[in-house]
Amino acid sequence: MKQKVSLNPQEFTYSFTSYSSGIHHANVTKHSRKEKITSCVISVVDKINGSRAELLIPEGHYSKKEMQKLRNSAVEKLMIMLYTKRLGSELKILSQIYFDL
Repeated sequence: MKQKVSLNPQEFTYSFTSYSSGIHHANVTKHSRKEKITSCVISVVDKINGSRAELLIPEGHYSKKEMQKLRNSAVEKLMIMLYTKRLGSELKILSQIYFDL
């Protein structure tokens, strides 16, 4: 049975770097995002221990909502990964203290 992990988002910072290629016209105010090829790099940093992780959303034809869902999912996965890494480090330190007595 899986349990949902409750993370404190204030313990992490994240940023997005988006890339886009396609038709760019200065005089056109609206065009379909589906016509463009977009990608995104998501970076998450654990404020507690300074660990950093990145994930690339590969180039593709994404709508705005699709990209938002992918980014949100990536941020959540990276936060869980960094949190797990932090717990592993803390357990390692505790075991060293306990067994070195």
